[in-house]
Amino acid sequence: MRRSKSLLVLAVAVLLGASASGGTYSGGDGSAENPYWISTAADLNEIGTNSEDWGSYFILTNDIDLSAYTGTAFNIIAPDTDNEQPLFQGTPFTGTFDGNGHIVSNFTYTSTGTDYIALFGYVASPGEIKNLGMVDVNVDAGTGYYVGGLVGLN
Repeated sequence: MRRSKSLLVLAVAVLLGASASGGTYSGGDGSAENPYWISTAADLNEIGTNSEDWGSYFILTNDIDLSAYTGTAFNIIAPDTDNEQPLFQGTPFTGTFDGNGHIVSNFTYTSTGTDYIALFGYVASPGEIKNLGMVDVNVDAGTGYYVGGLVGLN
């Protein structure tokens, strides 16, 4: 009986540790000492679905090609969640994204009248994006406001 209780406690601890972050990335824990590793286009796209991670630390470990994500397929990091409002509605990116000297290429996003469109929709203090290059960016937000390649608004 005592052994099964120990295994149950261990299983619960493992599950709780796994749910501490929202995203599944290539490594890291999101801390300044051990940032989340972004190694693939899927990792980068995953950030946009996990607002609980937007205050964390990230490091790019490879050049990333986003050509597989067209139209509105890429999950904007910190997008506007209610485009009917005149002001940003949602969770801004307040973490640190270190491009580590790498490049994100072929970021394409096409929509009509959508605000805060870019790789990062809205970056607020103390958010920081550094050491990152972008090439072959094509963003068309129609009549949208706060549109860019890297950041829509900061």
